Amino acid sequence: MGDVSCIYIPNCFEYPDSLTKVWGPPWIKFVKAKPEEMYTLIMVDPDAPSRFQPIQRFWRHWLITNIPGHVLLRGRDVTGNILSQYSRPNPPAQSGYHRYQFLLYMQYPGVSPSLLPGEEHLDFWDVNAFVLRWIPGDPVATTQFMLQHPDHSQLRISTNI
Repeated sequence: MGDVSCIYIPNCFEYPDSLTKVWGPPWIKFVKAKPEEMYTLIMVDPDAPSRFQPIQRFWRHWLITNIPGHVLLRGRDVTGNILSQYSRPNPPAQSGYHRYQFLLYMQYPGVSPSLLPGEEHLDFWDVNAFVLRWIPGDPVATTQFMLQHPDHSQLRISTNI
């Protein structure tokens, strides 16, 4: 992870199928991590169920708190307090491209972020409220990738609102 970037996942070499059906959580490496600090990692889909009607914006795909900085420097599996298990990207068919965003925050010293009652569900999650409650400031690193359903179908835009 580093400064803001966007990776487009091409429809070749079976990447979309691997992301949605095979691969597990990605390795996360942040070379600017401070070994003695703790971090929170959030992965969300702000385009659920589609970019044109994101009524389930910020669908939570992964939430880990209390990640030691030395773990991020190492760049392997992320360890910490898992509040939401990793959920593979899985955009609905005919919903177009979805952005899958990773947000990495440094935590307040001695504070362990947690979900409030009612926040256990993955959809309709207010990521901004969570961040305002627990996190001091902006992300220290962000990245995202874009993926559409592997069936390669064209986007259908509903006009029934």
